[in-house]
Amino acid sequence: RIQILFEALVNVHDPMNNKKIWSLAIAAGCAAGFEFFGNNRRIDLSMEKQRLPLHPHDRQAPTTSPWLRTASCKSIPADTSSQEFIADAVEVALPAVVSISSYKKFPFRGLQSSAGTGFIVDAKGYIITNEHVISDFREVAITLSDQQVLYGRVVAVDSKTDLALIKVEANSDLPVIVMGDDKDVRAGQWVVAIGNSLSFSNTVTAGIISHVNRDLLRDAQIVPPFGKNSKKVGGSNYIQTDAAINEGNSGGPLINLKGEVIAVNSLSIKGDIVQNINFSIPISEVKRFLREYGNGNNSEATERSPYALGIKGTTLNSDMVRFLRSQNRFPEGEVGGVFVHRVVHGSPAAAKGFKFGDVILRVDGTVVPSIDRLNRELSAKGGTVVTVTIYRPKVGIMNISVKPMPV
Repeated sequence: RIQILFEALVNVHDPMNNKKIWSLAIAAGCAAGFEFFGNNRRIDLSMEKQRLPLHPHDRQAPTTSPWLRTASCKSIPADTSSQEFIADAVEVALPAVVSISSYKKFPFRGLQSSAGTGFIVDAKGYIITNEHVISDFREVAITLSDQQVLYGRVVAVDSKTDLALIKVEANSDLPVIVMGDDKDVRAGQWVVAIGNSLSFSNTVTAGIISHVNRDLLRDAQIVPPFGKNSKKVGGSNYIQTDAAINEGNSGGPLINLKGEVIAVNSLSIKGDIVQNINFSIPISEVKRFLREYGNGNNSEATERSPYALGIKGTTLNSDMVRFLRSQNRFPEGEVGGVFVHRVVHGSPAAAKGFKFGDVILRVDGTVVPSIDRLNRELSAKGGTVVTVTIYRPKVGIMNISVKPMPV
């Protein structure tokens, strides 16, 4: 359906295809309809090729983190002799768990929504979640455990490890989860998942750790989107659990019986013959992420203001690249980029002559395979002049110097 939509979008601007434009566009619209994008990444085993994003595992986690010192939720001794040992752990962590909702209007596809989970790591309003929960969204609605709704902004992301940091403004200090340690976790250990499962907030499920340091590529032959030979391939440090994780759980905490978060729920495998195979990002990755994006102060984080060129673009997948190349609208030797389908009037892109049909390939020499990566590269430059490499049909590859605008 996405491919049909994309071809309709390209052909709409082609005067040679007037007779087939509207029938194709109408068919694409009917085929696409409105879609709800669940945030929990899923793999259907009926698919011929399995694809999962993996992340590096060779980074050493920090031994200490300033974020740990602000925890207001207090961990408890793990005592399985009590019949309420799971409830006791949940009672500790639940106040710091939040539900995340976001909405955005897209051309041809109408309103796209995303629902997920997060947990508070700093009393001043910093929240951890998965990057794919807030991908392409800058502002999100945060519902606290007491049903209070706050509005937050994305201040840092790391797509390699699928982590993101959100900041909300609150009138008082927020409850903070206790971050545990994943180095001593063992297969068979009791764990509890808390999240916004299928938009049912504060849903609790329990299970055990099924495996530690799970390498998805080696053990399940799951190939990441960027290919086997990419330097980004990793992912051997996933924690596998049989605690139920459904759409909406992404970004939520996996806690131990002390009520401490030891991992971030992220991936699940779904299929008719599959049950309870789920994967979580170890808390050591979260600590590393916070140390990289934090500045050592308990209540502050390095915030990168978003910048943009002023274009509306589409991330090109392999099918779209193949189609554009067949129309002589994409260069040989390139594998992806951002297709420009609209230039905002009065924007830096308009001033520099960007046009419909341009394909953005690189920013200051860095490949930008997606609209999200483009935005992050621009924001990382802090509003300074950048060189954007584009491909323009019938012209070729061009380098354009442009100063992005703050969003």
